[in-house]
Amino acid sequence: MLKYLISSRPKRKLLSLFLTHPEEKFYIRQLERLVSEPVGAIQRELPKLEKMRLVKFETSGGRKNYFLDKTCPIKEELKSIILKTIALGERIKELIKKTKNIKYAFVYGSVAKGEEDIKSDIDLMVIGNIDEIKLQEKIQQIESKISRTINYTLMNIEEFKKRLNEKEPFLMRILEDKKIEIIGSENEIR
Repeated sequence: MLKYLISSRPKRKLLSLFLTHPEEKFYIRQLERLVSEPVGAIQRELPKLEKMRLVKFETSGGRKNYFLDKTCPIKEELKSIILKTIALGERIKELIKKTKNIKYAFVYGSVAKGEEDIKSDIDLMVIGNIDEIKLQEKIQQIESKISRTINYTLMNIEEFKKRLNEKEPFLMRILEDKKIEIIGSENEIR
C-alpha cells in the first residue's frame, strides 16, 4: 500500500529505518547494509529526505552520519504510517496473520506515543484464542528481523471482555492511550 504513496523503494526502506530507530546515527555503508539497497540509490534519496526535514547529518571523523530530524512536523504521522505498513506493523501482521483466531492486535506504550528511544522495547497486545507457544515463536522471528525486543501480552477473548467489564486499570489505561492497531479494531472486539 505504501508503495503507491512513496514510489521509491530505497526511500521507503530509509524512512522505515530512521523512524523505527530514532536515536541512532548511520553512515552510508551502514545504511547500504541495513536497507539492502545500492549506495547510489541511498545517496540520491538522503538529500531528498533532508529537504523534507526528515533526516539530518553530522560529520564526524571525515564521514557523514545520518539520523532522524526530531523537529520534523510530520514525523509522528509518517512513523504511524510506516509502522502500520512496512515496518513493525507490516512485519507483525505478516507473521501473525497466519496465526488463526487473533481478533485484535495493537502496539501501545512509548512506540505508539512516539516517545521511544534506542532502549525502548515494543509493547504488543494480542487478543484471541491462540496457542501462546506459536505466538512466541512468531514474536521471536519478528524480534530478530527488527533487532528490538517485543513484550507481548496475550489474552483470550473471554479474559479481555471480563477485564474490560471490571474496568481493570492496566487494560483501561492501555485502551485509553495512543495505540497502533495491527489486526482488527477496538470497536470489533468490544
